[in-house]
Amino acid sequence: MSKHTLGKCITLSSRFILAFVYIFSGIVKAFDPMGTAIKIEEYLVSFSLGGLSFLSPTLSILLSATELMIGLMLLIGLFKRLTASLTIIITFIFTLVTLYIYINNPVSDCGCFGDAIKLTNAETFYKNIGLLILSTFLWLYYSITERLIDKENFKHDIKFSIPLIILCLGIPIYSTCNIPPIDFLPYQIGVNIPKAMEIPSDAPKDEYKIKLIYRNTTTQKIVEFSDTDTTWYDNTKWEFVETKTKLISSGFTPAIGSFEITNENGFSVKNEVLNTEKIILLVFYTLDDLIDTKQQYIQMYYDLANRTNSKIAIVTYDDIATFTSMFEETYKFTPTVYNIDNVQLKSMIRQSKGAIFLEKGTITSKKEIGYDDTKMIGNMSDLLFKFLYISIIITYIIIVIYLYNNRKHKI
Repeated sequence: MSKHTLGKCITLSSRFILAFVYIFSGIVKAFDPMGTAIKIEEYLVSFSLGGLSFLSPTLSILLSATELMIGLMLLIGLFKRLTASLTIIITFIFTLVTLYIYINNPVSDCGCFGDAIKLTNAETFYKNIGLLILSTFLWLYYSITERLIDKENFKHDIKFSIPLIILCLGIPIYSTCNIPPIDFLPYQIGVNIPKAMEIPSDAPKDEYKIKLIYRNTTTQKIVEFSDTDTTWYDNTKWEFVETKTKLISSGFTPAIGSFEITNENGFSVKNEVLNTEKIILLVFYTLDDLIDTKQQYIQMYYDLANRTNSKIAIVTYDDIATFTSMFEETYKFTPTVYNIDNVQLKSMIRQSKGAIFLEKGTITSKKEIGYDDTKMIGNMSDLLFKFLYISIIITYIIIVIYLYNNRKHKI
């Protein structure tokens, strides 16, 4: 095999691996822009830039769109040298960021692949080192073989870039305004919450290594003992300093760690909610979300609850008393209002105003409040929508790739 052929093979492999990683990373972020915004906010706080947290939603959309666009441009072959240059620059920046979190550990999860795949900070850093090597191969090859801007194909590349830009921005914007079409979090449609919290009796448990730190009272030397060593029993010789505990292996972790929901008195209503035949939980993160919602949409869900013989309750992480007072003024009756921790509530539904439908603890549907057709709520309609949504995206990409590869015959 000649050096030229070998170079092409390495470059092609690098290009498709990078394309896959960037497309996957971009698409999972685009399907959950709020989750990405939360992670960006964590990064901003860790860099002492918490004052810029208001930019998190916008940065989330731009980040997911950029990653997805780069991945698709690599896959299709648009602006090869320019795309390779952008890829190595962005990968280098990501590598520096992951080096920082690897050393300082400001966040427990980098959020590189959203909530779809969790990586440790070390795994993230090593992954980015690998991607940086591949992007270097790609950049070196195209720097030699391609012009930065190929005048011959410039118009064609621009023409095919425009629909991709629309697609890449459209997905996260849509997911920001609606319930994300794919949910990577534990509270997915079809999940039974009590079962997702169960821990099997034979499940492995966390294993720890315990070290006991003592100081020799005569020499003042610090010595480590294992918890099975009895040498330190002699308190005339050894003075206790501290205990060090290190996790050796993680045990079984349930999909849902806990489900804490309380009433106005602070008492848990978990069993009541999860055992109810049918219940609609109207979600409003804060009082402002309730105020911003048209009364007709809220009334629509109360009417639906009456028609379907369902219980209905409002859930928030804001003050219950304030919610109750506002509701009484507007609707002239006292609603049932529950409190849920803000992190848990944002994991349950990625919309600040939404509805969660439960049947004996099983999530049957989720809707953003403002969705008019409450008659079409159910598993089949949700699954059909997801199938059509994903099919349209895949078809869209395939058509662009096909037309681009046959552009000389089409233009």
